[in-house]
Amino acid sequence: MKPIHHALVSTRLFGGAPKDYLAVHNAFDMSKAALPDMRHRAALHSVDHGAAVMELIFPERIGGTTLGDICFQHVNDDQGFDVKLDHWLAECQVPGYAMAFRAPPEGLEGFLISPAQACADRWGGSERDYAAICEYYTLPSRFSDHPMAPAVALNAFGIFFSEMAFGQAIEVARSDGRTRYVAIRDIGECISLARYSKILSLADVFQTMAKKPWMTGSRVERSRQRRMKVASRSDLFDETAQTKNDPAASFLDEDAVKVVLND
Repeated sequence: MKPIHHALVSTRLFGGAPKDYLAVHNAFDMSKAALPDMRHRAALHSVDHGAAVMELIFPERIGGTTLGDICFQHVNDDQGFDVKLDHWLAECQVPGYAMAFRAPPEGLEGFLISPAQACADRWGGSERDYAAICEYYTLPSRFSDHPMAPAVALNAFGIFFSEMAFGQAIEVARSDGRTRYVAIRDIGECISLARYSKILSLADVFQTMAKKPWMTGSRVERSRQRRMKVASRSDLFDETAQTKNDPAASFLDEDAVKVVLND
């Protein structure tokens, strides 16, 4: 499903208009720009890790419901059940980059031991200035103890995606009283280089993933039938907005349409 179609489902489930939900559904699907096959969903399509990432970006309530409800809806729309990060990682063989310990490049050792403190030592400011950004890279490991878990965030896509939550730069006060701008991506790149001695692509991360039927939608149709029954809406997954009684018929403005990316 494309983001606009997820948004149509949201309006029928929760009310409001498609444009209320587009940004969230679009964020879930941005990983396809980095990996153009179903493996891209492993980056964010999970009701634990993916939902936790969205909490860093979006408010608790959107349209007529909670962000959590929208996250669960999106994952079920695409996979047909409540997929967790471990479902994806369980289908991956552990690649060499995640197995062998490599000494960090010179000057980056601290980014393995205490990333926030290492940031403060390198760019100024205090450890608190960088804590939330560094914690973003620990989220996958909170939900999975798989050896590949850290790489789910520590890759080129994950590093770029961090700007969705934290912007492009933060301002930190230096000891000389001047302000320094620290690029958000610099932080992720230093942590990634310290751990893997390179910046992985999303394809590198999921290169060993086995293709399973549930990944390509084997559970979706049964899930749709059940969800339409629960919602008492036979048009829940209709890709058109046909009647005045359909909340999805609400006006979708041009600015909202511009943010839609293909899933």
